[in-house]
Order: sequence, then C-alpha cells, then structure tokens
Amino acid sequence: MPHDPMMVLPGGSALTLFQQQRLVQQVGGGCRAVQARFLLFADLSCPMEEQDRVRLYALLDCPHEENNAPMFQEGDSLVIPRVGTISPWSTKATEILRNVGLVGVRRLERGIAYRFEGEEPSWRVGAEVKRWIHDRMTQDVLWDLESAHRLFTMPDPKPLGRVGIMAMGMGALLAANARLGLALSEDEMVYLVDAFTKLGRDPSDVELMMFAQANSEHCRHKIFNASWTIDG
Repeated sequence: MPHDPMMVLPGGSALTLFQQQRLVQQVGGGCRAVQARFLLFADLSCPMEEQDRVRLYALLDCPHEENNAPMFQEGDSLVIPRVGTISPWSTKATEILRNVGLVGVRRLERGIAYRFEGEEPSWRVGAEVKRWIHDRMTQDVLWDLESAHRLFTMPDPKPLGRVGIMAMGMGALLAANARLGLALSEDEMVYLVDAFTKLGRDPSDVELMMFAQANSEHCRHKIFNASWTIDG
C-alpha cells in the first residue's frame, strides 16, 4: 500500500461556548448548534514509527477518539490556512517537533472542522455559512478532507519579471501598477521612471513590489502631512 505523506490528527475544541452560540445566531436559517474542533495535518517524509506516533499525539495533546467517531464527515466545513502559504502557527509548531527529534514531520499545519446541526443541511456547504467561518485573505474553506493535501503542495515560484520602462516609459509602469496592484502615486511613478532611466535598465517586478510596500502609507514612514522650509 503506498505511503500517504499526510497524517490527520484530532485536536481539541476550537470555539468557546460563547463563540459557538454567537456563530449559531450569525448563521441562522434553522441552525441549532455548531461543533468546531482543530484538525492537525502532518506532512511526513516517511511512514511514522509507532513510538514516534505516540510521542506526537502526546506532544500535541490530541484527545482520544471515542467510538471511532469520524473527525470529518460529509456536510462538514474545513477551514485551513490559505493554500500556498505557511501559517505562523505552522512555523513554530514544526520547529518544536524538530527540536524534540521528530524530524520525520516535514511540516505541521492546523485547520478547523465545523459541523452544523439544524433543520436544513443545504446551507452547510454554501457561501452563506462560509463567510462567517473564515478570513478570505488568509484562509480557504474545503468541503472534503482529501483536499487538505493541497496544504503541502507548494506552487513553483514564478520567474523574475521585468517592466519595460526603457522601451515604453511611463506606459509600462502604469500597466504594471494596475496589474500588480501596487497603488503607486503619480509622484512615485515619475520618480521610478527617472531613477531607472538614469540606471539604464528596466526594474524587476520584485523591486517594484518592495518599493510599493516600503512607500505605502501604511508604513507610516513616508507621509507626515507636513511642509518643509529649507534655507529660509
């Protein structure tokens, strides 16, 4: 039987009683109750020995399953970190496992499985409930456990791109600003065109992204709403 590199472990409750009650009210539509529990996903480099499995369960404080109750079943919703990203929790948890000698775990991630109870099951997998249980900027919602393998499928990095300022001038930067969502101001684009023209080369998309982030108003290091009087 082929080795499945992903092992799923049960976790504890993910919501307090108050949070459960609030979610039931938000979902509405005949929803009577909700269960939410953590599921832990281990990406294994090789099959795990029994003694390492016992250590892993103990370290993660995994609860013992009663009556072989399924961790995930049809109609449940699984919230995971956004595919293609590594969560801060994963970085720390994986480091801890390596420090205690569980080097066979390449990476550990955590998701939350939601199970709703109510009169109508149809809204369990609909967008109406999806918006209440995840942050679309940092998380994805899955409807089956098998799809959680995507957690450990990292896309190939895109090649470095160039923006043709030398040939197309400001037009190339305007197009890149819209395509990459850089939100560069007119003054910033004039500065960039002038700077790279003097350098005699095209900027890379990475350079433009770093410039946009460093000069964002959210950085709080650029715009002070002040005027300057120099030399009198």
